[in-house]
Amino acid sequence: MHNVGKRYVLTAILSICIKTLAMMGQNNNITGIVMNDRGKPMTDLNIFLTPINDETNVLAYSLTDKHGHFSISITNNSDSLSLRVTGINIKPYNKSIRNNSEFHKITVVEESQLLKEVKVTASKLYANKDTLNYNVQSFLRPEDFALADVLKRMPGVTVNDAGVISYMGKDISKLKIEGIDLMKDHYGLASNNLDPKNIATVQIIPNDQDVKALKGLQPEDRASINIKLKKGAMGVFNIISTIGGGHESRTSNQGRRFLFDEQLLAMYFSRTMQLFTNYEGNNDGHDISQELHTKSIGNQTYTPQITGIYPVQTNSLKKKNYYFNNSHTITYNQILRTASNSEIGLNAAYWTDRNNISSQQHTMHLLPDNGENSFQEYQYFKGHQSMLYGDLSYISNKDLNYNKELLSFNYNRNKTFGTTVNNKEIGQKATYENYRLSNDFQWVKRNSKYQGVQLHSKINLERSPQNLFADTNLFPEDIQATNIFQTVRRTNITFNNDMQWLSAFTIKGVRFHPEIMANYQEDGIRSDLTAFVNNLSMKQYVFGGGLNGSYILPKIKVYFYLPIEYHNSKLTERRYKDDMHYANTIFDPNAEVIYNPNTSNQFRLKWSKEHSSPQIDQLYTNPILLSYRELTAYDGSRLYEGYSRNLLMEWNYRDILGMRFIGITANIGNEKPHVLYGSYFQDNTERIMSVQSNEKGHNASVTGRFSKGFALWNMKLECNGAYYYKDYPLLLQKEVERDITNTMFWGMNLYATPCAHFTLEWQGQWRQYWSKMSEGPKLPMVRQISNDISIKCSLPYKILLNPTFHHYYNSLNYGDRTFWLSDLNMSMTVGHVLLLLVCENLFNERQYINTTNGNLTREQTSFPLRGRSVLLKARIKIL
Repeated sequence: MHNVGKRYVLTAILSICIKTLAMMGQNNNITGIVMNDRGKPMTDLNIFLTPINDETNVLAYSLTDKHGHFSISITNNSDSLSLRVTGINIKPYNKSIRNNSEFHKITVVEESQLLKEVKVTASKLYANKDTLNYNVQSFLRPEDFALADVLKRMPGVTVNDAGVISYMGKDISKLKIEGIDLMKDHYGLASNNLDPKNIATVQIIPNDQDVKALKGLQPEDRASINIKLKKGAMGVFNIISTIGGGHESRTSNQGRRFLFDEQLLAMYFSRTMQLFTNYEGNNDGHDISQELHTKSIGNQTYTPQITGIYPVQTNSLKKKNYYFNNSHTITYNQILRTASNSEIGLNAAYWTDRNNISSQQHTMHLLPDNGENSFQEYQYFKGHQSMLYGDLSYISNKDLNYNKELLSFNYNRNKTFGTTVNNKEIGQKATYENYRLSNDFQWVKRNSKYQGVQLHSKINLERSPQNLFADTNLFPEDIQATNIFQTVRRTNITFNNDMQWLSAFTIKGVRFHPEIMANYQEDGIRSDLTAFVNNLSMKQYVFGGGLNGSYILPKIKVYFYLPIEYHNSKLTERRYKDDMHYANTIFDPNAEVIYNPNTSNQFRLKWSKEHSSPQIDQLYTNPILLSYRELTAYDGSRLYEGYSRNLLMEWNYRDILGMRFIGITANIGNEKPHVLYGSYFQDNTERIMSVQSNEKGHNASVTGRFSKGFALWNMKLECNGAYYYKDYPLLLQKEVERDITNTMFWGMNLYATPCAHFTLEWQGQWRQYWSKMSEGPKLPMVRQISNDISIKCSLPYKILLNPTFHHYYNSLNYGDRTFWLSDLNMSMTVGHVLLLLVCENLFNERQYINTTNGNLTREQTSFPLRGRSVLLKARIKIL
């Protein structure tokens, strides 16, 4: 079956390549220098390329730099073009040139010009070398509240509710303000709070290598964003306050209550010092914790949760509709920059939340004998979560030297208690804590000939105590107790060190960067469950070296990595001092080819192989209570390493003048895990276990995206689609089965302003997926459709009316398969005060139902919704 999936993928890739070649036109890079009659370079002059006899049609545009140079890449099939040079202190210059990659030496005549009153319309989007510049004023609407509101209308850019920004389908690496990375991994706060009216330009720098000493030596496959502020916003201290209060109607799990939403925000931005500090609190369903760790690295932990309470959530409905919270957060972000390109930064935050969580879930598992295992449970929980983090950093970023020292502390605490009804009422209480101290050091020294050395060292110290209490024992045959109390303590010590010689030698244009590494990781787990005790430690040593290589041509870049690593692991049962050893030498090469036939097209091919070893969380042999109804124990008879291989093919296309961005990515992979994990179901309990196996898994996917900006109605159209295929072995009822899952997805977003007083936003999604055993029963296909519509109407007296509608359809929901939600927002500006009236759940819907299929399991979950509410807020600019 997996061969069929591969044929679909390869056919799609072949079709893409044929269409791409048909689209490619003649591409040339036209360069030159502009001087006056005395031979002095002329800076900041406008360079235009237009068709002959049509000067109004600008094909490409650039500015001269401080040395008078310019460079313009153009894709056009004309034999000749018109090159124009203009500026306020020169006579206009016009010359017909051949459409070839040539260098032009231009002499212009300086003259003083009497400027007449003119109306200037800025370009919405233009390129300066590789950097894309979005003119914010061209995308700005009067009702826009934050930077994220404007980014959503920019072609090629997407942003989610947490403020996470993507360009061409990939999350950005950094969000900088005037070239300074103030927010680090927490930039969602800036995305959702920066006033777009103070921003002049949003710059996107593709493949941005932020370390100056590594430019031209190490590639970066993600883009970064730089915010250019208006001159009037630089060096100005701003304080903004929001105060709000309201009322929410009674719901199934709470009575009527008073709503509040409050914020105090202070900001200061200059090129030498930046400050962003914020207090925010609400109980209206807005999850402010999502903005604190925008990038996944911020939440990385080496000691995951093993036992506890796991409330059900859904991704098909915005969390604010079913999140009963009382949240507060305070953040402080400051950075100081010296004249020597060094900076000292501090990022700190504290967040706390008390919430009510309830749901009803019906779960059905397919079994190898064509039977089913199903159960139904009701959850009623209260939670108290806290988080504290602090990052202190020093960075010196010079052309030939780079130093970074980042010291981080993180603390998380999650305390949950409540009741689950699963044939009987079961009271539960759980606590999870995580303490983490880490240090990241990087040093780069190079000379002007692309040679040098890089040192990188990471240290992580971590501890996670956790426990779970259940007043009813669902495993009497294993645990001789009326109630159950599970305790776990998880620890980690990690040292990762590597050293790399940059361009140590070159052979026929291929640069080689040798590398050596020495890594050490020690993990510990101690668990107690009545008579069942685990007391394990695992030490892992990794020594080795590798050869990084690169071959750079004007249109082709080739990168490869050839590592050889020696892995040595020792697992110890501390109670009996029993040791288990495993040693292996592995070779995990990867290679990447990037082809840029012109400035519009990029083709990328990457192949990689990777080994993986089990963590200590998958090696304990005595039972641990994962949840009140799940008991885990694994086959720890031997250590092992699995491997995976992956082939990635990607095509990206961008047309700056046409504001058109296209991307298609295909993946083919296989995996041999050596150990399978799975479940044994009995009534309403589940035992999770493992078994050794030589089975392989296969996967394939094709994703596509299209984004286009239009001058008509200032419109932006986004389309994206994906197909995923998975054929993977799993352990089910102690038998090895194969799960075959197919998923298809289509999405479309539309942003349009038909007139000055009317804006329309529509987001639609269609998803279909089905799952089956290779030789056995299958789950019914699930089809999900959702539509989100937002209409903004400007009325006299600076009044804005904004109704929103959410529609959801699920083919497997019981009862009414269609669901509607509606909100209404109104705003009015009075001087420096913005008044907002927020009315949510106008239809007073009480319940939301969602059905999903996957991994041979069907789950149908219903959530109680927040009640009809009215909230009045006032946003005041104090300074």
